[in-house]
Amino acid sequence: MRAISFLLGAALSVGLDLQGLAQCNSCEPDLSCAAADFPVLCPETLADATAGEPYEEVITFNLPPVVVDPATDLSVDLLSVTISSVMGLPFGLEFTPSNADGTYEPGNGETYGCATVCGTPLSAGEYLVDINVAVVASAFGFEQSVDQSFSLALTVLPGDNPDAVSSFELSTLSGCAPLDMTGTALVTDAGASYAWDFGNGQGSDEANPAFTFDSTGTYTVQLATEVEALALTQVAISSLGGGWGQDLDDFFGSPDPYFVLSDAQGTIYTSAYGSETETPTLGGFSIPLDFGASYNIAFYDSDTFTNDDFLGASDFVAEGDGDVTVSNSTTATLTLTSSVVGSFNESLSVVVFDDLDVWLDMDGDGFGDPAVPVDACDPANTLPYAFNDADCDDANANVYLDASPTGEGVDNNCDGVLSPDEMVPCPGDLNLDTQVSVADVLVMLSDFGCISACESDLTSDGSVGVEDLLALLAYFGTQC
Repeated sequence: MRAISFLLGAALSVGLDLQGLAQCNSCEPDLSCAAADFPVLCPETLADATAGEPYEEVITFNLPPVVVDPATDLSVDLLSVTISSVMGLPFGLEFTPSNADGTYEPGNGETYGCATVCGTPLSAGEYLVDINVAVVASAFGFEQSVDQSFSLALTVLPGDNPDAVSSFELSTLSGCAPLDMTGTALVTDAGASYAWDFGNGQGSDEANPAFTFDSTGTYTVQLATEVEALALTQVAISSLGGGWGQDLDDFFGSPDPYFVLSDAQGTIYTSAYGSETETPTLGGFSIPLDFGASYNIAFYDSDTFTNDDFLGASDFVAEGDGDVTVSNSTTATLTLTSSVVGSFNESLSVVVFDDLDVWLDMDGDGFGDPAVPVDACDPANTLPYAFNDADCDDANANVYLDASPTGEGVDNNCDGVLSPDEMVPCPGDLNLDTQVSVADVLVMLSDFGCISACESDLTSDGSVGVEDLLALLAYFGTQC
């Protein structure tokens, strides 16, 4: 029971994105993000992301230990801010706070914190990320818990290929019959369900099914993915346990019940209290729950002058949408609400061959010999092959269509011409006739005295002089 009810008037703007399983890099707060007498978030908006591309953004927040309500000029001690839930973050993005439990205590000198939003967003769009925090503040010596919620906009731009499939992948897109393959769902959030249609009259509801195409043809493999989120949205207390009525506070009125929700890692939410009533219905929140996970809900009576009274606790499993009744000293009905928060319906084409004309690739350069066709679907074939016939020398891995010159004296790029860069280097062959002769001496003499960009500079000293002529004579008579 609490004799005095104090409502914190200031809406604390602390923007943090939380999505459970976080694997982002650690962060360092930006100390230039400064607050005078009210919390600030830097930057004010998240930078744009691009679908299919890695994304990382660091958020800094500064929490002054004393907050001034701009409406009343009332000073309030800010004791702690805890991230209670975040919903609406695009699929593929995750969040890592600098404190693993998402709790920051300005009252203990913890005035800076940061968070990293990271991952690869799957779909373009305009997203509104709903952020909920639980604030514990103190005024006139009395503590008050207040839940606050606000939204942060995030734009995910289309990627280079807006038609690309983002919700699943296949082990291959073509092959010979019978073609064994595996599908892999890329949306793996809790609450995701899958409906595969392989295009051959078969399907699956597994996340990563294996399937086979026995006949040739072109098939459309489709996956419909739906993601549901489960949340605790209401707690209706029908009877209180025996912990109330046993201390001084309880003689001054009715109880002020509240609950604390915990998972295996610890407390995840502390509710506001129901003022002066034994059977309050507590709502106005949406606390994300994992499907199939176990939770504990403990009930207390909020007291002003003495320790809060413990009214009992119960375990429950979040199995799905509906009401759950818990009773262990205190009896309450928990309302669990599920909602669809994302859906994908995408497809890929798969081509299955009976026979497939390819070409021998003995040198393994990825280019085949046009003179030696191979049937890739022949189970007796053990020869290596390529899917093109753009090799003019299948015994040399440096020779194929548009290959770079190697100076080996071979036609690397298969254009039928031996370019200077493809020839074997021949020092002194200034006229590129594959020999060092009088003709090259005449070329050098015409270049004699050159002091910039000299083609006849055999000594690499930037000029053509006696030293270069002596070097040329040393190569005289060489056949390249």
